[in-house]
Amino acid sequence: MRKIILLLLFIVHFTLIAQIIIPIPADSTSAWRIVRGYTYGGPCADIYNSTYYVDGTITHNDKEYFLIYESGEFHQEIAHPPGTCNDSYTYEGIYRGAIRTENGKTYRLNNNNSESLLLDFTLNVGDTLYSSISNGLVIESIDYVNIGYEKRRRFNFTVENICGWMIEGIGHELGLFETMYERVDFASYFVCYGENGIPLFGNMYCEMYVGNDEAESLIHNLKIFPNPTFDELTVVIAESTEMIKSYRLIDVYGNVICDKKINQNDNKDFIVDLRDLKSGIYILSLNFDNNWCLFRKVIKR
Repeated sequence: MRKIILLLLFIVHFTLIAQIIIPIPADSTSAWRIVRGYTYGGPCADIYNSTYYVDGTITHNDKEYFLIYESGEFHQEIAHPPGTCNDSYTYEGIYRGAIRTENGKTYRLNNNNSESLLLDFTLNVGDTLYSSISNGLVIESIDYVNIGYEKRRRFNFTVENICGWMIEGIGHELGLFETMYERVDFASYFVCYGENGIPLFGNMYCEMYVGNDEAESLIHNLKIFPNPTFDELTVVIAESTEMIKSYRLIDVYGNVICDKKINQNDNKDFIVDLRDLKSGIYILSLNFDNNWCLFRKVIKR
């Protein structure tokens, strides 16, 4: 009897764990890089290279929604020649939508204050996702992917579907709000997802600050070498008026390994010593005097 009770407790314990579903957004610092394009039947394709990010919450009908905004770069490409397609500009702080997750389902608050289902992470293999962005995607398998130092469930759709997957806490292969059943020459696609400014899934070298001129300037003027390294990293900021006031080294578990201030005279070119660290992947956080933080993945051999 005692063994049966222990077995039942064991099953209940892991059943409860399995029922924990990571919401969207998973964190107040969640950010997505999404590229989407539109042709409108004309000669030009309008391309939006955006960062979606969380900026506050609102309450509606006693439910809390996270506000999602976007910043990025717009440019045109020729879709149907001939044509002159050379318009370009940057944009910041454009409202994208409000979302919440409850009981494993992610909803969007519409402009008329109604609510529509985006994604459903309570489904099982063989189930079909019907939502405001899915016209019926069949789940073929469920596995796990590494997001930082944790595993999250990935729902893989059958091969004939245009969208290949959705991941709890992140979104789907074609974006976040974007439809999951349209893929033409110029359509949306997912680039990367990150938290605290650090890419955690997708293109691990993507920049989370696209569209912000000040951040872009810092990014393009930043050089870190050699990477990977056996002992030291050299950090150089060229042609920038911003000053690095400190840096941190963070391991893959989020632990701060080193937190050091930078002398003003050494600011443009300084050394980060990794000789005493174990081999592995670390995040270098550079903190500027304008309160910007830039992150780089570095590898210690």
